[in-house]
Formats: sequence, C-alpha cells, structure tokens
Amino acid sequence: MIIPFTLTCRSQVLFDLKDSTTIHLKNTIFENNTPQISKIVFANDKLIFTEMDKKSVNIFDVRTNTLKIFKPELLGNKVMFFDNFDVTETDIFVVSKSLMKIYQVNHGGELISSYSLPKKNSKYIDMRSFSYSNTLKRFYFLNSRLFNEKYLNKRRQKSINFFSKNDLIIEIDSFFKPHNFFGFYDSLYIKNITPHSYRTSFVTDQKNVLLFSQNLSHSIYYVNLDNNSSKNLNFPGKYIILKDNEIPVSIMPYKRNEDYYNHLIRSFHYFDLVILNNINLCFRIYTDATIDTTENLVIEENTLNKKKLCVQPSERLLAQKDILVKKPKYVQIIDYLNSQLIFDGTFPFKGTFFLSSRSETANSFNTFQWNKDKIVIYHYSVSN
Repeated sequence: MIIPFTLTCRSQVLFDLKDSTTIHLKNTIFENNTPQISKIVFANDKLIFTEMDKKSVNIFDVRTNTLKIFKPELLGNKVMFFDNFDVTETDIFVVSKSLMKIYQVNHGGELISSYSLPKKNSKYIDMRSFSYSNTLKRFYFLNSRLFNEKYLNKRRQKSINFFSKNDLIIEIDSFFKPHNFFGFYDSLYIKNITPHSYRTSFVTDQKNVLLFSQNLSHSIYYVNLDNNSSKNLNFPGKYIILKDNEIPVSIMPYKRNEDYYNHLIRSFHYFDLVILNNINLCFRIYTDATIDTTENLVIEENTLNKKKLCVQPSERLLAQKDILVKKPKYVQIIDYLNSQLIFDGTFPFKGTFFLSSRSETANSFNTFQWNKDKIVIYHYSVSN
C-alpha cells in the first residue's frame, strides 16, 4: 500500500507499506497486560524497552516469543532505577544515575561488564539523553549544569552567559574521563530568557552523527563526530502559528505552579528527537501555543519557593495540565543526511506510533501497535 503526501517544501514523498510482522503474546507475561512504555527500540528482531517505572530493561525476542529481563543491582534495601539505555548492533548500554554505573548487556540479556563512573563526574552528567558510539568507544551525556531559574532571572548578564556557553553535551572517553564539551543554545534563549522550556535532547546514529535540539528551537543541529563538522537544519513546524517574539517571557521567577503552566500552554514546544532508522531518518513531535482558559479557577495557596509535602493540586493547575495533554500533536520526519523535511503533520500511518530502529536500512522505518494479545510491527519505505 502506497501513501502519498504532498509536502509544502517542494515535492511529493511516497510512504510504501511493505509488510508487517505479528508477534503473538499468548502464554507470555504480556498477555492481556499492555505495558506503559517509556522507551522502545527495535534491533536484530528484539524489542528492547523500559516501562515508566524504569525498574528493568526488557528484551523481547520476536522470533521465539521469549523475554529476558535485566534489572539493576540492589543498594541495601533501596530499589534502584535505570535512567536510560542505548542500543548498538550487538549490545545494550544501560545507565543508572543512582548507582553511577554503565552496564553493558548483550541482546540476549546477559551482563557482559559494568563500569563505575567517577563520583567527581556526577556533577556533569544528566542521563535523560544518552548515547554510545561503538566505533569511537565514547559515551555522550547531557551536561547537568545547574539551572537556577531564580538566580538567572534576577541577573540578566548571568542568564546571557549561561545560554551562551558551548558545553551542553559531554563526551566521555573509554577511561570515563570528560573528553570534550560541545553543543549550544539557540539564539532565541539569549534574546528571550525563557527557562520554562530550555531542555536539550540529542540522539546519535551508528554512523557517528549526533543531532541535538531544544524545546523552543525550530532548528536541529547536526554534528559529525568523526570530524566535528556541523550544520543547522531549520524546519519550523508547519502548524506553529506563534511567532518567536511572542513566546511568553518570565521576567521574574515563577511564584506559582499556575504561572509556570500558563507559559507552557501559551508556548509552542518541540519534544525529544528520536532516531528512526539509524542511518538517515529521525522524527520529533511538536505542539503549538494555545489559550489558557483556566484564569478564573481556584489557584493554590503555596508558591514554588515554599517546600510543602503532599500539597493537593489546585483546581486551576489540574485544568492546565489537562489542556497541555490535549494540545494537538504533530510530527516531523527529517532526512538529516540530505537536510530535507519529508513529512510534517498528524500521524498518518498504521500502528500507534513510530518504532525506533537500530537497523541500518536507508529510507525505511517501522511503526507498531501493541494490543492485548499481539504486537504488530509495520515496515515502511520512503521514496520521492
């Protein structure tokens, strides 16, 4: 089945549904038990995923319908968690901030080795984005420079200095020493100082290309890790109406949760980048700004600067969160190798959503649907 989409950029792109793979879940622990997936990757006929509680990495073999579960070690009586994982052609690298460890696991779920990260490096490492280069033998993390919103908003020059640095991503070598810092904020942050959406995300493929972007940036920055060359892929979302100079700006620190969520609602937002096929395609989701219709509802008495336990969310805050969840979501598919936007719109394919893959097949991608008794993986190709 061929699905044509005429794009506003230049030409017509064809998405061809080649075939599908059905995985039956009968007599497995997932029969009638659909997991709440946090991250999922398809590699060598394995579905590798973590659930929202991040207590284990699950490796489901689609050929044999068998499941391997890798769990972190216990630290006393405490339950430890995994923060993230990355997949190569042969191994899975799992990271845990609480244990300050990296685990190397094969696709069969067997532990190959574990590495302890020096505690002195903990101040640099944010594991929400994490990648491993199998050829360079290097790990990539977000740099966890502390972001003190109150401090920055009161001191304009400190804010400018913070957003002007070129150190968002930290490269750690095989000896677990910081090898390099790189990556920068979009100039929009220096102009507007908008700390409500400053997160950076990045991904790598197995050709040593690293891509990074921010929540309020239309750009995706392409870095070749072999020679440090870079380029800017600027693709504003077709359905974003709000202009950059209309983004709400926090002149003073947020005093209430409702103020913070008001700005989130009234801003556009790009979510994290995800690699689609390990060689030339990635995607990202975005939302546009909308109206905060909750201004007449009851707000909470406490402020963000006061620490109170078990505070019941206000009527307004609950309504604001509901608005954010219901914002229309759009997806962009980008051919980053050829610097082309090949799709921008609502998700039109079979399945629930994209399935990130570590197979090196150019101009192809997968989607998936997880039902109570089966998983269906749909295989698409892309052509002009």
